[in-house]
Amino acid sequence: MLPRTSKKASELALEHNLKKDDWIWTDVVANTTIQYAFEPRHPSFFTEDFIKLLRRYNAALVFADTAGKWPYSEDLTADLIYCRLHGAKELYASGYTEEELERWSSRIKKWKSGKQPRDAKLITKTTITSEMARDVFVYFDNDIKVHAPFDAIELSKKLKIKGRPQAAQ
Repeated sequence: MLPRTSKKASELALEHNLKKDDWIWTDVVANTTIQYAFEPRHPSFFTEDFIKLLRRYNAALVFADTAGKWPYSEDLTADLIYCRLHGAKELYASGYTEEELERWSSRIKKWKSGKQPRDAKLITKTTITSEMARDVFVYFDNDIKVHAPFDAIELSKKLKIKGRPQAAQ
């Protein structure tokens, strides 16, 4: 039921009470495809049926590092990977060690090339067999003590990304 294009999303927004022109912008600048990523936090989502549903609609399961607070899985479900790094030891507050960033770098390189790490934590035994290259997005949300920008810079160096890490747009 989710809109698949920005045009359809705009039409859906206009069907609701978003009529005030002075507080919401619903004009479509370019009709683009919308991709979805879901970051569930309740264990009831971490089932084989949910993974199959995400795969059916090419929606990503967010790989969320939450210092062990919420369930975690690395099942590939879409043609994109979205990682949210909230902190390895303390949610939203702890920075990442050199070793932890190296581990994330290694995983990202594999996912980008269409592969799955051998030690991936999976819900389902049914994996996507295609080795399709994937776009990988990483968002650091460990910003209470200002670790996020420094961790992003260090990870980008490990991935040999030239220039500065891009801010979310």
